[in-house]
Amino acid sequence: IRRRSRHAPGALALMATTIINHKHDVGPVVRRMKEFPKHVQKAFTSAMHQAVLLLETESARGTPVGVGDSPTGHLRVSITSEVRGTSANIRGVVGSPANYGLAVELGSKAHWPPRGVLVRWAQLKLGLSAKQAERIEFVLRRAISRRGTPAVQMFDKAFQRSVPRIDRLMRQALERVARRSIG
Repeated sequence: IRRRSRHAPGALALMATTIINHKHDVGPVVRRMKEFPKHVQKAFTSAMHQAVLLLETESARGTPVGVGDSPTGHLRVSITSEVRGTSANIRGVVGSPANYGLAVELGSKAHWPPRGVLVRWAQLKLGLSAKQAERIEFVLRRAISRRGTPAVQMFDKAFQRSVPRIDRLMRQALERVARRSIG
């Protein structure tokens, strides 16, 4: 090969090449790589289960107990959680199947409640006699017909309070996966 000037058109470039041969048993590494998705799934599923249980507890703590409820509260005890998906797309769902759960969470638009439903509420929550509660019930129903009911936001507030702990749970899961992959 004849070497030409660097700047000449059509110049040839010479390249030094080194070939390195190394034999190593990569079997353990390959096995570890095959097991890696299982470890990721296990770590993040476990962390998500802990996160939804935390949100269940926090949501129940902020859920009001209604007048007709048991001492523990029907809406409170109806709060459940579920973990769905895979490690790449894992989701935790916390909610209540109670038909009025959404209205308690988000509040309700202005509407006329049925006659008689607020008498017991006025007795228990306002400390009125049955006669006084019957007299004031129309005023309460009218107020709801004008303003609706306020949002309690027990799920949203529980989530906001829990974000730092949920982040910590997920970070710890990631650290476990990292330790396992290099250890």
